[in-house]
Amino acid sequence: MLPNRVEAGRLLAKKLLSLPQPAGSCVISLPRGGVVVGDQIARELGLPMDILVVRKIGMAGHSEYAIGAISEHGETFLDNETIKEYRVSWDYIEREIHHQKEHLEEYKQSFSLDRKRLDLAAQNVIIADDGLATGHTMRVAIQDIRKQRAKSITVAIPVGPKETVLALKALVDRVVVLNMPRFFFAVGHHYTHFPQVETAEVVELLRNADKSLRSEHS
Repeated sequence: MLPNRVEAGRLLAKKLLSLPQPAGSCVISLPRGGVVVGDQIARELGLPMDILVVRKIGMAGHSEYAIGAISEHGETFLDNETIKEYRVSWDYIEREIHHQKEHLEEYKQSFSLDRKRLDLAAQNVIIADDGLATGHTMRVAIQDIRKQRAKSITVAIPVGPKETVLALKALVDRVVVLNMPRFFFAVGHHYTHFPQVETAEVVELLRNADKSLRSEHS
C-alpha cells in the first residue's frame, strides 16, 4: 500500500536515481494525479517537467470504463479487442472521439497551457502517472511522445496490474514500477490517501517547475 502520491513520486525518483540517467532528460506528467508524482521525480532528479493532456474514450453508458484514449495533439488509441467483444459501434466511437476532443481543449486551457512547452525532440522522456489500470491513457501518451521524436521513453508508475505493465514494456525503453499487486483493483485502492487532485494544484506545480527551470538557466 502506498501512502500518497507525493511519497510514491519520491520512491520512484529513488529507483530512477539508481539507474543510468542520460543527458537531455525531462519528465512528462499526465494530469491530474500524475503531475503530483511527476513533480517529485523532476525535483529529485533535477529535471524540467511538462504535462501531456490525455482523455479516456469511455464505453457507452459506462464512461469510466475506457475503450481507448486520445491526446491533446490528436493521437488516438483504441482497444479493438474490447470494442469487438462489446460490439461498440463505430458511429458511437466517432462521436465520443469528437466529444473528447472538445473536452481536451477546455482541459488544456484550465492548465494555463499558453506557457512555453518543452520540445521533446531528441529528449529522453520519463512519463509519470499515479498508476495504471487498462493503461490506455499511457499508451496514447507513448504514441504522442514518439510522434514528437523523443530519443527514448521511460514509463514511471507507482502501481499497475502485471499484465498492463508487461504490455507497456514492449512499447518503451524502460518501465519503472513500485508495485504490481496480484489482485489489482482501482488505482486508488492501492493508496492509503488518494484525494482528487484539483486543477489549481496542477497549475501551481507547473508554475513552480517553470520557476525552477528559469532559475537554473539564469
